[in-house]
Amino acid sequence: MQLGRGLPTLLDRIAQQVVRVHLEKYLEPHFHQNSYGYGPGKSMHQALSRAKFNCRQYPYVITLDIKSYFDTIPHDKLLKALQFYCKEKWVSLYVSRWLKSGIVNEDARLNDKVGQGSQSQPLSGTPQGGVISPLLANLYLHVVFDGWMQQNYPGIRFERYADDIIIHVRREQIAQSILNKLQKRFTECGLTIHPTKTKVVSLVRSPTNRSVEEVHTFEMGGFVFTPQWVKEEGGWKLMILPSPSKSAKKSIMDKIRSLRLHTRTGSIYVVANLLNPLVRGWQNYYCHFIKRDLNDLWRFVNRRLEKWCKWNKRMNLYKSRRWLNKLYKLQPGLFAHWSVCPAY
Repeated sequence: MQLGRGLPTLLDRIAQQVVRVHLEKYLEPHFHQNSYGYGPGKSMHQALSRAKFNCRQYPYVITLDIKSYFDTIPHDKLLKALQFYCKEKWVSLYVSRWLKSGIVNEDARLNDKVGQGSQSQPLSGTPQGGVISPLLANLYLHVVFDGWMQQNYPGIRFERYADDIIIHVRREQIAQSILNKLQKRFTECGLTIHPTKTKVVSLVRSPTNRSVEEVHTFEMGGFVFTPQWVKEEGGWKLMILPSPSKSAKKSIMDKIRSLRLHTRTGSIYVVANLLNPLVRGWQNYYCHFIKRDLNDLWRFVNRRLEKWCKWNKRMNLYKSRRWLNKLYKLQPGLFAHWSVCPAY
């Protein structure tokens, strides 16, 4: 039984972890080498690096988006895929129970007694927050997409992280043909390709119109692939490189604003302890390729620190900057972002 909106109980989580570890031994050897989602030793950065490499050789990409993927995986087809790779009946039995277990709605929770409220029996989707859900979702796309591509288009390169898929081709006509066949394939497997988010993107300028505006971009995992001038041996070269997307930067900036750093009382060390874990996480993820990719956001953080000085130390702008600059010289590692964007 699952509480709320498909959230598994603590005992379910423990049991799912046991089954997940057991299942990984059967499934991981079969997963495609370009599938980077949720596997041990795999990451989004690996998928982005592979996409970066492939963009240098292929001028067209298909950005494939599946509409509400985790909520629409059909249980019957998923269980067939599971039984194909793992013959042990007890595994299928437990997974089937987790997938089809009743969801206790809010009225049952208010009664504080499971079973007194209304229940629903889902026919599709994986349990929200389930430990085993990412592995099952990865398995289904391995059958629906990875295996199908390997069988029908063995020479086509792609990267997949969970349901985030990028396909590389040499010509636009090939891309359109693959996309049409994929739409049919996904429909047969109970999934829907998003009509507006899925598209064919040209990474090169049109032969007839060589304006820079003709160069398109695409997003993956919070990064946007854009043309950038890179210095290499022999001079500068225009390359397609990943950098944090505008939506990712906006999300980070909104989070920084929500902290209301200027209202934090106490010493500056209180602010540093609050901010540094978040900054390190953003740096590790978004600054993986270029360390200074988020410098505009770090300058924004410095301005928030100026505001903290104004509120807590009653300083004007000039004195705030002088105080922060002096603090930076004494303790350059106090704030994590000062390693790439110092305080003045």
